[in-house]
Amino acid sequence: KIDRKKPTMMKFSSFIATLLVAPIIAFQPTQLHRVDTTCFSQTCLNALSRRDLLSSMPAAVATTGAILIPWKGANAADDASTTSSSPTISYQGVFTDPQHPKGYRVLIGDGKEGRMQLQDEPDDTVFAIPFKINTDKKTNEVRLALDFTAKGGPKDVPGVLGSNKDVTTISFPDGNVWKKETGIIGVYRDGLNPTYLRVIRKEKGSTLTVDLINGSKTINVSAKAGNPTVKFDFPGKPNDPGTVDLKKNTISFGDGNVWTKL
Repeated sequence: KIDRKKPTMMKFSSFIATLLVAPIIAFQPTQLHRVDTTCFSQTCLNALSRRDLLSSMPAAVATTGAILIPWKGANAADDASTTSSSPTISYQGVFTDPQHPKGYRVLIGDGKEGRMQLQDEPDDTVFAIPFKINTDKKTNEVRLALDFTAKGGPKDVPGVLGSNKDVTTISFPDGNVWKKETGIIGVYRDGLNPTYLRVIRKEKGSTLTVDLINGSKTINVSAKAGNPTVKFDFPGKPNDPGTVDLKKNTISFGDGNVWTKL
């Protein structure tokens, strides 16, 4: 006599096994995003963070909270003062505009083109202004052609790169002259990962704003200026001291990282 119940039990057992195995197969390590581990330092800020873990889950949405608008040249780590096709004077840095003393202009780029972050007043809109670089082969005069259309201004406004008493300047046809900030204010390259840039700007009093440009991600932190140390409020490591050397244009940290000013 044939027992017709056995095939049914076998199918049922196979179904249970499938339910148990499916979740294990569905969650494989390859689903997690690959994280660059070339820099483990806190000042380099490239560890596996909670945001990285959340971004590996389809239902999660993570934001970077970026303030500084990233530019492709930041990934290339092209120093405008060292590349053969670049100006002798580095234009990369934080500039002041006498017509907008409470604002700032941050220029980053390479020997051919770049991008400027511009803000006229503390609460105003932040604009991304692209520009190109042209060098006169006969006179070696360097001109920046800035496109102010995003701000409602003209395109290809010429700015001549120069130097006045060891201070880098950008002069415009209307007589306005921007001056590059000296001291601790400026654009720095991370020592542990040269493709990362750090922009230090002054706020009120001894308060500083620091934009940590890690490729396409930008993290904004605050800092307190001191002499000779500056205390940075890095994520997970507040009041981290950095020793400033104005002669070498560097900021050194306890983990061995050294930021170098461009």
